[in-house]
Amino acid sequence: MISWLVPVLTLLAGVALGGVIASLGTDGPSGEWGDEPGRTTAPRSPATTVPPGRQVSVPGECLAALDRAEQAMETIRGGLRALADLDGPRLEGVIDELQRLEPEFQRLAGR
Repeated sequence: MISWLVPVLTLLAGVALGGVIASLGTDGPSGEWGDEPGRTTAPRSPATTVPPGRQVSVPGECLAALDRAEQAMETIRGGLRALADLDGPRLEGVIDELQRLEPEFQRLAGR
């Protein structure tokens, strides 16, 4: 009688945990993952203004870090979609991709 109780309780705990994780990843009451297609945001104003005739140079490491951060965010959005679809193999691929990006983030952060 007890032999089936442990797997059933484990399953129920996994479903409850998955529901909590999935609910934390949704945006608002609509339950949509990531950006909603109809929602727009106001354009951001620059933090500082540059007088006319002057140029601002951004170090290449900063641009590389920004590109990698955008890539990681897109990967994470794909992971949330995979989680919502309960697509295990796709979610595993997302985790592998994030693990591949991690050393580069650590290298860029160390500068």
